[in-house]
Amino acid sequence: MLTDPRSLWRATFVFGLLTFALFIVSAVRGVPDCSVPMPAAMLDFELALDRAAFALVLDCAPRLAALDQANIVDLLLFMWAYGGLLTFFALAVGLRPWLAVSLGALMIATDFVETVTLRWIAAGWPLFDPTLVSPLAIAVRVKFVAIGIAMVLAGLWLARFKTGWGARLVALLSVIGGVGSVWLMYSDGRMTGTAMLAVAWIAITVYAGARTLGYRKAASAA
Repeated sequence: MLTDPRSLWRATFVFGLLTFALFIVSAVRGVPDCSVPMPAAMLDFELALDRAAFALVLDCAPRLAALDQANIVDLLLFMWAYGGLLTFFALAVGLRPWLAVSLGALMIATDFVETVTLRWIAAGWPLFDPTLVSPLAIAVRVKFVAIGIAMVLAGLWLARFKTGWGARLVALLSVIGGVGSVWLMYSDGRMTGTAMLAVAWIAITVYAGARTLGYRKAASAA
């Protein structure tokens, strides 16, 4: 499984489709604004560093409930979906298996710590345990950096070994998305960084689908 390019691209495609199915469902459901629109409410929740920052997000019962439901979906499905997408993409382009799998495991492990901590904070709100801030801050930032590193390395590897315009475009978007993963941690880059990341994931998924279809056509012709 870790050496067959056809299987790796197929897995990338499947995990990409699952990632965007979950993303679309989340976008359709939305997050209540409670008269104070917060377009990046989940990121604001994840990246909060003190009680005042958490209060801006959580002092709205409907929004708190919606974010907690989203975190349940993250624990059960989303972290595994995007983690699989990026891990199999890195493997498919030829990144060393130990590095690709290690980065994928780091994304999922830190996302797990982050999401569990967010659920603890939500469950206790408005009571607040400040000792939860440090593990949350570390986990969420390591997660986004790991995503960024995986995407930049995979993009560089794809550009190194594939010369077609499609591969070069996806490689470029993957690198840009990796930069976006780090940029979205800054308050003025939340929406732009998220958009960069989403476009890159779409491009990777489409490219993986094209590669999968290409293998099928080759097999049929043979």
